[in-house]
Amino acid sequence: MFFVVEFAVTSFVYLILALQVRAGFPPLYGKYQGSIQEQVLDFAPFFLAMMVISVASIISIYFLALLGVVSVWYGLRVRHSVKNQTNGPRLWLIIPATVRITARWPMLGFDIWTVGLAAILGVLLISGS
Repeated sequence: MFFVVEFAVTSFVYLILALQVRAGFPPLYGKYQGSIQEQVLDFAPFFLAMMVISVASIISIYFLALLGVVSVWYGLRVRHSVKNQTNGPRLWLIIPATVRITARWPMLGFDIWTVGLAAILGVLLISGS
């Protein structure tokens, strides 16, 4: 049961970090270029699903696993939108030593920031129990 809660928390942290990159923080990629209305409409189905799952988790804690799955799905959706909108990281990240790496894996900075920090949190949660 603990791993269900840990998965939900770690997945939700991944989603929050992905949304940070999409908003332009940390400055790895360009800011979201759409209007605020488009951004809110893009998040509305996810937040509705999150509210329903949160209420359902009162009935059974295993609904938190579903919250984790939805968070990962939406985080991957955010990653795809960042990749389509920016065509890679900002120029200050492309120094001569990293040109080949950023050309081959343009979303590496996004993945290190989101998956890396979420994995660190997951390890801390496991070691703390």
